[in-house]
Amino acid sequence: IIVVKINFMKNSTKDIFKYAALYGVILGLILILWLTFDYIMGYYGQNKVLSNLNYLARMLGIFVCILIFRNKVCGGYISFSKAFSFGLLTFIVAMLVLEIFVCLLVNVVDPNYLHVKANLMQQQLSEAGMHNRQIGEIVNTAIYMERPVWAVVIAVIGGSIVGSMISLVSALILKKENKKTVYRKRNLKIKS
Repeated sequence: IIVVKINFMKNSTKDIFKYAALYGVILGLILILWLTFDYIMGYYGQNKVLSNLNYLARMLGIFVCILIFRNKVCGGYISFSKAFSFGLLTFIVAMLVLEIFVCLLVNVVDPNYLHVKANLMQQQLSEAGMHNRQIGEIVNTAIYMERPVWAVVIAVIGGSIVGSMISLVSALILKKENKKTVYRKRNLKIKS
């Protein structure tokens, strides 16, 4: 048992990256399906109920990924730091996969996507009582930020911030230390 634990600890960083990439791609594909449904239905991200459900799906996705990683790879135990790191890396990979799809969608599949989305956004802001000048600035900024380079930068930065929050909460809930390992570590510190 001790040999297995030592071998696992040696490979733990490699395992985190490997499984975070795998689960991140899976979560990214699920989010792509969600976006495709949103696109086919003609909502273009403007339906508040679907948007809120999308964020809930992201939170649950990270929570479930950490849970599966803890139970299947880590033998039912995971430290807070490992759970947090794993969740954050998984979320960033998922956001990158999603942004690659978005770049393909707006540049190859439907070049009019951004114009339709901008018109819907303009209509909603106008109904909310905003002035035309403010609406124009907001819509132009939103379109500018959808360019491929900015989309990837925003995916990484936004993914890091949002992923940190989701991973923090998930890691707090899912952390589960192996009592034997903790006891062994404490005894080693006392003896040295």
